[in-house]
Amino acid sequence: MFTRIKIHPLLILLIGMAIVASACAPSIKRPEEVGVGIQELMNCLPETPPETVVARGRFSISWRGISGGGYDGVLFYMRPNKLRITLYAPFGITLYEVLINRDGLYMIFPSEGVIKHREMGLSDLFISRRLFERGDYTLRSDDRGYLMERPGTKSQNEWVERHLFDPSTLCLKESWFKISEGDEISVREEGFHEGVPEKILISMKGYKLEMALFDITTGSILDETLFSIPQGYRMEPLEY
Repeated sequence: MFTRIKIHPLLILLIGMAIVASACAPSIKRPEEVGVGIQELMNCLPETPPETVVARGRFSISWRGISGGGYDGVLFYMRPNKLRITLYAPFGITLYEVLINRDGLYMIFPSEGVIKHREMGLSDLFISRRLFERGDYTLRSDDRGYLMERPGTKSQNEWVERHLFDPSTLCLKESWFKISEGDEISVREEGFHEGVPEKILISMKGYKLEMALFDITTGSILDETLFSIPQGYRMEPLEY
């Protein structure tokens, strides 16, 4: 008998991997005492995200310190904002799927015949140099390393993005994205393979999602229908 899978709010964190966009060229405000240039901080990042990605992965979920177990899965991505992840139970049974496209985030539960949907504006998925081709950033150093920050518009101390670079390697250690007032996502990416991070850790309000990707293939031709919403399901709002 198939056990009903509990929906963890953590899964919405996948949208944190989609907060990347391109716009105007950056205007970097760099105090002289920082002693490092923006180009030096970009050297460890891929120049642009890949056009398509197919990868297998292991997805580990923890919720407020309690591990929710790990799931094997397959990831499909098409630039700039199409993503599908299928998570499997033993013997290849599909537990659920995560689908992201221009209309938002969808959680698909085949055993229940339900799709849960949340609207949101999405852009690119993987962090690359392209991310920093937007808005004005400030650059300063502290005891943790070099901190690039994109300020908000409401107050002097408001920020919408923060990126911490290691002082020794000058590589990106961690990024924070503010998605609403008092609500932010932390993203760590390691071990790039053809512009795709092999390890990803996303955290938000006590929830963590770890992705270990392998058998990564880029540049494959993917069918657009792979990212279509399946028919015959009951549509419900995705709440968290």
